[in-house]
Amino acid sequence: MELLIAVNPDPDSRLPYLMRLPLGGGMVFRTSGTWPRTKALYCYPAPADEWPADPDIVERVTSVERKSPADLVASLTSGKLRYALAEMAALPRAAVVVEDRYSAIFKLDRVRPALVADGLAEVQVRWPNVPIVFCETRQLAEEWTYRFLAAARSWAETEEAAIGRIMPAGESATGEPGLDQAPAAPEPSTAEVRAWARTQGLPVPDRGRLRPAIWDAWRAAAPERSR
Repeated sequence: MELLIAVNPDPDSRLPYLMRLPLGGGMVFRTSGTWPRTKALYCYPAPADEWPADPDIVERVTSVERKSPADLVASLTSGKLRYALAEMAALPRAAVVVEDRYSAIFKLDRVRPALVADGLAEVQVRWPNVPIVFCETRQLAEEWTYRFLAAARSWAETEEAAIGRIMPAGESATGEPGLDQAPAAPEPSTAEVRAWARTQGLPVPDRGRLRPAIWDAWRAAAPERSR
């Protein structure tokens, strides 16, 4: 299940994109832009069959792969789950939802339960940004999926602002924080400077504050200490 945005193949439409929500049988909307790049996105309901058979996808925002226990075991033992997780890990947000309890895998009779449990642990460590969530029933799996997609949408709307608060104001041409914006190295403790001064033969008291001249000597010797 993916939230997909594709090019609208209808050349006469004023809304150049189609958005497909993975809810129910699949809800389709004509849209004026792509989300989350466009925060306030105008959408107009469209028939489900308006979604093209071979869509020109421009955005894969969120993906939720729902599996029954049998499907989970089959995809894990065949290796297909690893390929799916590798693709999902490249998305901004993705998850796998199993429509049963975790304890169900220890009741399997056609494959060793330990093999499945170890395989799940392996792929979760390999792709930790794609959680594997076990829900008790199919209805709860649908509920979890709905809330996950809603949370993904909410975060996408606030993500840019959050990154702006975290990212330093100055950036280099590559998008990395500029050197002029890097935080200054912290001042050393008095004990560290006192110990250094003694190695240099400078007179310092055993306790209390150090004279400004000692601090000046420490800062002046910075290039020598880095060699």
